[in-house]
Amino acid sequence: MFRFAMDVNCSFLTGIWQKYGGRVRKFVRFSVLLTCTIVVIVQLCECFSKLFSPPISSHLRVVVNQSMTYPAITICRYPSYKPDVLQKYNLQNVRTTSDWEDFPYDKITLEEFWNESTYRMDEGYFLSALNALRQSVQIKSTYYLIWGQCHTILPLIQTTSSGKGSGYSVMLYQKEISYIHSENDPEEGWHIFVHPATDPWTESTQEYTGEDESLLLAVGEELHVRIGVQEYHLVDKADDHCNASLDHSHEEGSKVLVAQITDTFRICVSSDAR
Repeated sequence: MFRFAMDVNCSFLTGIWQKYGGRVRKFVRFSVLLTCTIVVIVQLCECFSKLFSPPISSHLRVVVNQSMTYPAITICRYPSYKPDVLQKYNLQNVRTTSDWEDFPYDKITLEEFWNESTYRMDEGYFLSALNALRQSVQIKSTYYLIWGQCHTILPLIQTTSSGKGSGYSVMLYQKEISYIHSENDPEEGWHIFVHPATDPWTESTQEYTGEDESLLLAVGEELHVRIGVQEYHLVDKADDHCNASLDHSHEEGSKVLVAQITDTFRICVSSDAR
């Protein structure tokens, strides 16, 4: 009797499976496919939403750079002008307009006066090197009203070590003592300005936006300077590349803009005069 009951139940289940088994398989297959499709759609929606509306996130990366870029050094002589040349052209000072009333404009141009009255590189400057190599630096000379002719030392290489043997080596000399100063005047020597190489130094504090350190070196003195710097650079972007050129800076851009405005104003004045 028990065996007969088992045979009947197995036959009954087999019949049900044969009748509805195909539908069950299709239902399971459809359920799995539908679930996978929903999961893929949800993931794609999240992906596209992050692409169109990137989430706010922070990323910190510390890169240890073994190379060092030295700052620029601008050296200006004191006194800025040769006293005998100023006396030759009836000048006591060059800062005010009244000082130029007796200047012989018909005998000499301002460019010739500046070349004669200020100190050139061969009149006190120099021997300079970076990492014990003279070809590792570039020297640029610029005229200023107050400081006369100043000379800027620019680095052309990066170094991987610091110290006396790897930093700047600059030698200044003076042929003769030509300036008789009073007790209130500073000693004869050189004013040294240390500033970033990408920010050309200027004597006008209103125009200069960079940072600098000023030093005074008297005749006969030896100066050793150690500088600690923490420098941060912008990371290049795909559509906004950083320019590491020494000629690309805020100061240089301001100079170009002022020169363009001055040229335009000069053209307008000339046209009106005609």
